[in-house]
Amino acid sequence: MTAPDRRGPGIPRRAVLWTAGALAVPTVAGSVARSWRRDPAVLPDALDGRPPARPPGGPATTLQLVAHPDDDLYFMNPDIQQSIAAGARVVSVYLTAGDATGRNRVPGGPPPRRDRAAYSAARHQGLRQAYALMATGHLFTPWRRTVLELPGGRRAEVDRLTERPEVSLVFLNLAMYSDPVTPYSITLRDLWHRPGTVIRTRNATGSPLREVQVYTRDDLIETLVQLLDHYRPSLVRTMDPDPDEQVHDAAHARDADQPGFSDHADHTAAGLFAWAALARRGPAGGLATAYRGYYNDRWPPGLSGPARDAKRSWLDAYGGSPDWPCGDPSGCGDYEVGGRDSDRHHWPWSTTYRWAGPQPWAGHDAWDRLTVLAVRGMRLLMWREEVPGSGRLGTAVDLGGAPLAPSVAVVRQADGRLLVLAERFSGLGAATAADTRETVLLEQRAPGGPFGAWRGLGNPLAQPDRGRRTGPPTAVLTPDGRVHLFVRNADKGLSSRVRSPGGAWGGWRDLGGGEVQEGLAAVVDGGLLEVFAAGRDGLHRWAQRTPGGPVRAAGPTGLPAPGTPPAAAVAPDGTVRVAYRLPLTAEPAVYSWDGRHGQRRGPELPAGGHGPIALVPAAGGLLLAARDSGGGLAAALLDSGGGDRRQSLSGVLAGHPAAAADRWGRPVLVCFGLDGRLRLSRSSTGRASAVRFGPWAVAER
Repeated sequence: MTAPDRRGPGIPRRAVLWTAGALAVPTVAGSVARSWRRDPAVLPDALDGRPPARPPGGPATTLQLVAHPDDDLYFMNPDIQQSIAAGARVVSVYLTAGDATGRNRVPGGPPPRRDRAAYSAARHQGLRQAYALMATGHLFTPWRRTVLELPGGRRAEVDRLTERPEVSLVFLNLAMYSDPVTPYSITLRDLWHRPGTVIRTRNATGSPLREVQVYTRDDLIETLVQLLDHYRPSLVRTMDPDPDEQVHDAAHARDADQPGFSDHADHTAAGLFAWAALARRGPAGGLATAYRGYYNDRWPPGLSGPARDAKRSWLDAYGGSPDWPCGDPSGCGDYEVGGRDSDRHHWPWSTTYRWAGPQPWAGHDAWDRLTVLAVRGMRLLMWREEVPGSGRLGTAVDLGGAPLAPSVAVVRQADGRLLVLAERFSGLGAATAADTRETVLLEQRAPGGPFGAWRGLGNPLAQPDRGRRTGPPTAVLTPDGRVHLFVRNADKGLSSRVRSPGGAWGGWRDLGGGEVQEGLAAVVDGGLLEVFAAGRDGLHRWAQRTPGGPVRAAGPTGLPAPGTPPAAAVAPDGTVRVAYRLPLTAEPAVYSWDGRHGQRRGPELPAGGHGPIALVPAAGGLLLAARDSGGGLAAALLDSGGGDRRQSLSGVLAGHPAAAADRWGRPVLVCFGLDGRLRLSRSSTGRASAVRFGPWAVAER
């Protein structure tokens, strides 16, 4: 394993490297000219009087918060391993003891004696093996097991890897089921939904914890807040709080899924508890994201073969074997996991984000200042250039809106004013009616000026439990002055609201269509709006037939099924390009689309990496950006008229990349590092033959 770069937390400032390919196109400075330019000397330096948001401090710290031992390995890797390799402090918190049935069955062997404390201990040992392998390359390395004292008298077991003490495992040990006689009477789901419910802890055999503790719903939320306060993570990873509805039948076996949904009930409850704690902690909560669980079995795989093999190796380490010399008398892993069983249901074949939209968004305001909008601490923050084209961002401005999900859509109106749309946790209560989500809107009062108050745009589904399944917004401005808002709904089709040029919003309309994943791409081509989404059987499309007409489902495009959400942009020749990763290889593929047919365009970027990608006009072509197999970023300038050119930027990103171009066509890449701080890399020129990105630079003051 390559030693981590220690020159700074998050994304190291390492050399960047262009790979093969030529870039030679004319300068296009005039082709992206903007309206509403102003003298930089009179640019407003404050939006609405709120105090500026302070950047996070301390080391890069990622905190994973999951229900069971192995959730992180199945659903969050390779992100965790990449964080470890980057030298970040990595803390994984497990809510339940993982005691389940209490039987650590060896595949093919006889049923063992029930011992819930021992089974929990064996699963904890499996985690120590997996994390040791990720951090040191060895299975059996020493760990220091201690007790963490929290305010209010709560206690948790903390295991710290001796060789890499920045790697810690935290066990709260809530019993998965209340007792052996009535094993399904009280669960983590009950603790969330049923006021008055209590759950006792079940300490693993050999744990330094001895006493039994009792948790209520509020106790657990407050304990998680205390853990967030203690570790001060710059990035929190959680499970999906709002899984998809799922029919269980012969083709889609229920297995361990909760009735009607594609995930384990404990995963969902753990996600809800995590987001409730983040909302309670407020602006200090840092970056946060969520991962789909059993969902991965329902859609085309999003990871490459090497990534799946690596994921399988960590799961095999967790599964262990009774023959291993781990030194734990309770067992050396969760024996039913590992080998072929680690691939059960293809859960490890993808790493899928619940909110797959832009994180962050990058573009320009009415004065051509590079502007970045993103959610941190569940609040919307905005950074802007001090002087257009300078690349120097001012202090982040806190635009509020909490508690927001970590994805935003931004529309620049004809007069230069920005509209920001996001998804808000409008309720995180125990009752179904109090657990709600809504789309919200923030609008600039004047071009380049302050913003007004947040407004709610509601949810396309009136039933709260179904409305929770609504995805983050995507929005686009059409030439007739209308703003079209789209969300994926609980039926896995699209719903839409349209804002008139005068500012009035129409009601929600169900656009139907085939089942698609989160992450929508909208583009205007020749005055016609098109929306693309990833289906099981191919790339799906919704489109206008006439300018200003309604958007209707147009069915599959005939293009291959995506392994990740698509991105779309209009190329210099006026045609639409659609980009996404292909299943099984994770290779970013770009297709031209003429409204009826698609054709592969390439070469693009090497196979590998995971997650959504960015595609934007820049330097006379299209800039394609995606995370690579090491967690860094790969970029390619396409359709520039002089051949394609690629570049890689080392480091580990904390989420999806964003890209933009300034008024001179100079491309810029934007991301968050693992330390939660915003980073930029930009070219000093928009002349395609000379485009070259510099090292990542921290953009926060």
